[in-house]
Amino acid sequence: MARVAVKTAPGVDVATVPAGWEIEFVAEGRALKEACLWSPAWAGAARRATVLSAGRTETLTSAGTSAGGSPPLPVAPPGGFLLDPSPAVTRAGLVAELGAELSGWQIDPKIAFLSADEPLTSPFGRSLRVEASLPFSVKALAAELRRLDVGPIDLRRRGLAGDVDDLRRRLRPHGTRHALVVLTRVVNKPWTLICFDEQPS
Repeated sequence: MARVAVKTAPGVDVATVPAGWEIEFVAEGRALKEACLWSPAWAGAARRATVLSAGRTETLTSAGTSAGGSPPLPVAPPGGFLLDPSPAVTRAGLVAELGAELSGWQIDPKIAFLSADEPLTSPFGRSLRVEASLPFSVKALAAELRRLDVGPIDLRRRGLAGDVDDLRRRLRPHGTRHALVVLTRVVNKPWTLICFDEQPS
């Protein structure tokens, strides 16, 4: 059987991948770069996520060559640590596989963030320490930012609608620490997490 590899855009519809073929998503650092289709003679899994970083290549695959996927992860409120998976992992649909490998859980069944009570260190995601976890409220969030001496913020919205630039203007943080503010959903409720990096992204 012929061995065929087809390079394609990372936005390719995974539903169009022929049966028996492998689809691989490749990210360089946090940037999703490309996808590649591997014919059945080359396929080692149904889906693969590959991350290139600091001269190293890391690969995460689905179990076997079928597209059935791993069982769903437990869903629970955030613990003390958060992992923001690489876009290669999310596009490959391997969040459950990564979470099982790290003994983590999802904070919402439709949100890719993983959480745990211990640090989540992986080449397949950005590791964050959660210092505040609260229901979404602009007033309460502003008060927490002041309490934590946060000034510069990166706002990350995932599964929650809203104008990020407008929210930034309304918050006007003036502290000295740099934080990542995650606007998301936790067990289907609007939520806010104030996080700090555990490792370089």
